[in-house]
Amino acid sequence: MVDTVSEHRYDTGADKNDAASTTLEIAARFSNPKDKALIRTAVSFNTFYRFDSLKKYCPTLTSMREFLTSSDWLGNAIVRVKIATGSPALTNEQRLTAVKKYLVRVQTAISNNFKRSIGTNEFMPVAVSEVIQDYQKRVGDQFGKGALIGPDSMQGKDWYVYDYAIVDTLEKHFIDHINSIMPELTHQYGQAYLLRIDERTTDFKLHDFGKNIFHYEGYMPDFILYLENENFIYQIFLEPKGTPYVERDKWKEKLLERINPDNIKILGEDEKVKIYGLKFYVEDDGKEDTHGLFQEMRDKNILQ
Repeated sequence: MVDTVSEHRYDTGADKNDAASTTLEIAARFSNPKDKALIRTAVSFNTFYRFDSLKKYCPTLTSMREFLTSSDWLGNAIVRVKIATGSPALTNEQRLTAVKKYLVRVQTAISNNFKRSIGTNEFMPVAVSEVIQDYQKRVGDQFGKGALIGPDSMQGKDWYVYDYAIVDTLEKHFIDHINSIMPELTHQYGQAYLLRIDERTTDFKLHDFGKNIFHYEGYMPDFILYLENENFIYQIFLEPKGTPYVERDKWKEKLLERINPDNIKILGEDEKVKIYGLKFYVEDDGKEDTHGLFQEMRDKNILQ
C-alpha cells in the first residue's frame, strides 16, 4: 500500500520565504467523484499506470479502479497546492499539472518499495554444489546465556554433510531428533542426508506463490532432508523455529505447506522426484515437537 494522504506543493508564484503570504488549496481528492475525470486524464499521461505495467509491481491489484479508489491504495489521497494568498482559484490546467506531478511521486515510491520477486509453482533443478557451502550460525536475541552456541561434532554421522554442525540449543535438539529416525529412513530409502543451508552464502531462495501474496522476500529454510531409493527421490524443506518467532514467520510456514507434489511442477524431472515442505519444528518450554514433525512425515507417506 502507499501513503493515502498526500500533499503536493505546486509553485504558482507564491513567495516561498513568506509563509504568511501563502495558503494551501486542494487540487484534487481521489475520493471526490467530481475529480474523477481530472484524475483519469492525469493517469492517461503516464504509461507507468497502464494496468499491465502496474500489476508487475503490485501483484495483488485487481483493477485500476481499485488502485484509484480503494483506501488501500490512492482512495484517500489528497493533492494540495501551495499558492499565494489572494490568488485566483486554481485553473483546471494547474490542477492537472499538480496531479500529474503527484503521480510521478507515487510512481517513484512504488518502483522503490513494491518491486519484488514473485514466486511460481515451477521448480528448477539446482546442483547440490551450488547450495551447500560452508556456513555460519546467526544468533538471535532469544538465546540466553545457557544456550549452546558452537560446533557440534558430527563424526560417525555420515548422513550429515558437514563434519560439524554449528548449532544453538534448538538446532541441536532438531538434529538429534532427525538422528533418532535415521535408522528408519536409511532402511526405507537406502540414502538419507540432512543438508544445512545458509541463505547468506547462496542465491538459492524460495518465493511465495499462488493467490493473495503479501510477502515477497526471498526465503530459504535452514535444512533440506534428501531421501532416495529405487522408487523415489524426496527433497523435504525443514525449519526449526524458536517459539518467539513462530507468529512473525507464519507466512514462511504457509509457504512450506504449499510445497507438495500436487501444487508444484519440477522442470526437467520425472514423477520420481518429489518436493515437500513441512510445518515448523517448534519447541515449547523445552518440550520437543517431535510428534508433530514425524507424524506429518508419516501422514505424507515420507516416513513409514
